[in-house]
Amino acid sequence: MKGLDQAIINLNSISKTAVPQATVWAINRVAQKSISVAVRRGARETIAGDNRVKGIPVKLVRQRVRLSKASVKGKPNAVIRVNRGNLPAI
Repeated sequence: MKGLDQAIINLNSISKTAVPQATVWAINRVAQKSISVAVRRGARETIAGDNRVKGIPVKLVRQRVRLSKASVKGKPNAVIRVNRGNLPAI
């Protein structure tokens, strides 16, 4: 049963490497998608100016968001940081 032992070893090594990598990919994909949706929605719903105009350019919001991606080494956490300070009018 030499082949069976080798197959068991191969499956164990896959679960040690492939599963954490797939988890990290999924976390990063969800983080990036949530940033994309939130930026578009935030830009659309922002009220700017004295005449209460709705909406600002998406680019202004997107450049204020930073993503620290998850990695296999260390903690599998993605961190989204947003600069929520005052947005210049000019």
